[in-house]
Order: sequence, then structure tokens, then C-alpha cells
Amino acid sequence: MVRVLSDQELVIAQGQENNERQDLSYIEKALFARRLDRQFSRDVITSALAVYSSDLSNMLSVANRIPDDLIERIGPAHTVGRRSWMALANLLATKATLERARALASEAAFGGLSSKERFEALLKGLTAHSPTDGNAVAISYAGREVGRISETKQRVTLTVDRKASPEFANFILSELPRLFELHQKQ
Repeated sequence: MVRVLSDQELVIAQGQENNERQDLSYIEKALFARRLDRQFSRDVITSALAVYSSDLSNMLSVANRIPDDLIERIGPAHTVGRRSWMALANLLATKATLERARALASEAAFGGLSSKERFEALLKGLTAHSPTDGNAVAISYAGREVGRISETKQRVTLTVDRKASPEFANFILSELPRLFELHQKQ
């Protein structure tokens, strides 16, 4: 059967067909909604995705607040739902947390994890702050504690337990001069 469709009718039909045919993850739907939001009204998008307007608002908020490079590094994370993605978006509100997230996601072994594990490792690494002492636990991509970071207005202190991770402590000490030089060149 062939029929003429407007752009809006076509988007609605494609969106509904994709929802039925593919098991899209929450973040995949959110990114699709963001792409549609550039061209179509919210009514068209809610019809295409078969979601309520409040759900669409949440999807767009998440897709707009989490940088694309982080979403790409994490991947679809099929079993991760709305609340978890919203929690990650809320954590990325500050520049320091965003930089920390990118550092965690850039670790070599991060890519070896499944998409869901990458999401969980990133979320765990960003939520490892201890509210009582103001210290943050430095977490590796695999969720292992590798040190503690204490920040004040005057200084940042990184503490690495040499007994628990002697190789990492030596690596930090050997790389610090190179990192400082790299920073100076920026």
C-alpha cells in the first residue's frame, strides 16, 4: 500500500515502527527525541515515541545535559533506566565532575566493560563522595578504590595507599612532572 505522508506523519509512523521493532534503550530513545526536537513539535515527538509529554521532557533534559562523547563511550546501556540516566545528568552539572567523568571514561580498560558496566562504573566513580568529611574516593573504571581526593579552596590532596596499590603510587609520582608540563603547554 502506498500513500502520501507529510513529514510529521512520516516521523510518527517511523517512530512507532522503530519502537515496535527494536528494543531501544532509554538513552537511545532520548537521543532520537533530541534529534526530532530540532524539527518537530512536542506533540509529534510524543506520538512518534508513544510517551507522555513529561517523559519526553525528561528524555530531552537527559540528552541535553550529558555530553555526546560520554554517551558514546558508555553506549546504549539497555537495562539502565530513566532514573539512573537522570542521576548521571544531575551529577554532571559541574565542570569538575564532568572532567572527572571524562577521565574515568578515558581509562584504557573502561572500553573493555559492557555498556551497562561502563554506566555503573561511571556513576559509582562520580558518587563516591563522602558527605561527612568532604573527601572523595578515587575509583577506577572497575569500581576499585585507588585513593582519596580532598579538595579545599587552597589545595587538592591525592592520597594513595602504597600497601593497597604500590604500582599506582609509583606511576603517579613518575607521571606528575609530565602532567604538569602538559598543563603548562595549554
